[in-house]
Amino acid sequence: EDLKEEGYEILSESLLDAIKNEVSKAQKIETEPQQSIQPGSTNPQNSKRRYLCWNGIGSVISLDEGSYNFIEVEYSDSNIGRSIRFRDNWKFSLGSLGYCGVVFATQPNNNFDNEEIEDEKGAKTKGKRSVVYFVPLGTKSNKNAWTKFMPPEETVECTAVGYDWVAVASKKN
Repeated sequence: EDLKEEGYEILSESLLDAIKNEVSKAQKIETEPQQSIQPGSTNPQNSKRRYLCWNGIGSVISLDEGSYNFIEVEYSDSNIGRSIRFRDNWKFSLGSLGYCGVVFATQPNNNFDNEEIEDEKGAKTKGKRSVVYFVPLGTKSNKNAWTKFMPPEETVECTAVGYDWVAVASKKN
């Protein structure tokens, strides 16, 4: 009675059961997750020239030349670092630019189908792999760059670079 005086409506048991039933149905709806995105990148399907990364530090552009890509890294401020240009035989699809350098990654692709790959522990395997490649800022050559071949079951979904770290997220982890 007090609730009615305060303007609340009292619902019947059957109406409450119907509402609970509808809420229960709504909680069971499963939605498809969206495809992962790389912040600052452009859609790879629209052009032979696409941004892998564009942020306040600079930009990473991939130019599709058919059997390979050409990568251009440009810094917004020339005091941060020198421009980098190189031929990309792996056809990188992801990239991130930070103050410590630039990281690239590929989705698993046909480049490694029949090629035996040796990982950092010396184990040799065949199969499609994601590749991660890092070039430190301020190096005059790629001497300090490193490459990591992901295990066959791990697909790199995004990359990130901080002041003193590099990270990749995969479908597995």
